[in-house]
Amino acid sequence: MRIYFFGLIISLFFIQKVAAQTSALSLHAGLCNVRGETSDGIRDNYGVDFSVVYTNLFLNSPWLFVGELSNSTANIEHNFEPDTAFQTMFNQTYLGVGFRYSTNPFEKKRRGRSRRRSRPRPGDFLPYVGFGFGFAQTINSSDNPNYIPKGYETNDGTKYEALIQLEAGATIRLTKQVILEGYFISRTAGTDGWDGIIGIGNGKDWLIRGGLGLIYEFR
Repeated sequence: MRIYFFGLIISLFFIQKVAAQTSALSLHAGLCNVRGETSDGIRDNYGVDFSVVYTNLFLNSPWLFVGELSNSTANIEHNFEPDTAFQTMFNQTYLGVGFRYSTNPFEKKRRGRSRRRSRPRPGDFLPYVGFGFGFAQTINSSDNPNYIPKGYETNDGTKYEALIQLEAGATIRLTKQVILEGYFISRTAGTDGWDGIIGIGNGKDWLIRGGLGLIYEFR
């Protein structure tokens, strides 16, 4: 009988912890840019970026758990020779998790020895930073696969890689449950070839992403 009693107490404890969490779902849309050893300006290698992001916040902590599914596509143009155009298409689908540190959106208020936290109010502006890791399918295809620039190799095909990413951004609360977000994220696998070109040196390619998101908070 005691075992069942303690089991009930533990179950109620975990239920209370889960109930004390705030979860949210957001849709992001923006632009992306692939940076490699041959990257010059932004106009020659940019594309579009879409993602779905889930966050979960413990009310007494400034840390959020983040889950993300995103897709980024970009058309990359290289100019190695005046009369030879070399373009590649970059497509990457990413699934990962991470952690985000933000100013705690629940204000502390003291009443005697106890503390309670009030719900965020419309107009609250909260910057954040974070990091994540996950896996991605990266597809590179070239419109001129027979052309190989001098001193480089071309990269066509599909790769599955482990990645890390860093992020920064800010949110502004529109209503009690709807939030507008601006984000800036950089991601790398520590490898070369995302821009369709594999160089001789130790260059590592990065994907830069930025845009806006609309968040709906469930609690």
